Amino acid sequence: MRTSRKNFITVNKSQKTFLYNEAANPFITTTKNQLMNLVNTQFLMTKLRTTLFIALMLKGLFCCAQNGEKSSGNPSDERLIGGQIDRMVSDWNTREFKNMDLYATSDVEWVNIVGMWWKGRDTVKKAHQVTFDHFFKGVPFTKTGLKIRFLTDDVAIAHLNCHVGSLFPPDGIDRVTNRTPETDNILILIYVRKNGTWLLSAGQNTVVDPKAAKSNLISEKVN
Repeated sequence: MRTSRKNFITVNKSQKTFLYNEAANPFITTTKNQLMNLVNTQFLMTKLRTTLFIALMLKGLFCCAQNGEKSSGNPSDERLIGGQIDRMVSDWNTREFKNMDLYATSDVEWVNIVGMWWKGRDTVKKAHQVTFDHFFKGVPFTKTGLKIRFLTDDVAIAHLNCHVGSLFPPDGIDRVTNRTPETDNILILIYVRKNGTWLLSAGQNTVVDPKAAKSNLISEKVN
């Protein structure tokens, strides 16, 4: 008489196969059910971990894409940076730079229109003071445009357009033949947020050459 294998389970022990009758041994049935529950639980946990991993990967890619484009910033940060720039332009017109401690980092760097590279706030402040006491004596500065772009939540780049009055180099004294024409300048200013305050970290000034502008292949306006 052939024995039915319907109610039997196979267990491999020490490379030998044994058949146990579920109906004859309830313990085997209980063990089988526990084993199946364990397998199902492990499957669900693996699926959950996989889902979480994919979600984290997508979030990381989304954040990278956001940072790669730029942080949008917010209007209040733009106003704060604009206020710091207005304070700097005010110093240019009053020719006093005692306020630089309020709008520049201690390690600020500055490149002027003729390529002089000043490093450190004390040096930048002294260079500005000496230059404005002589070279820019009595010269008006007018802000004509400003565009701010946030690279991250704590770093921003500002393009400042400024109109500069006529100069009398090298010492600000009118000698009839030493007057230079008025110019438009573009400044690149890097701002960083430190302890809740936006401070100038680096700046570079460039004079707009109207003759060169005529041969500009890109028709975007300066301001």
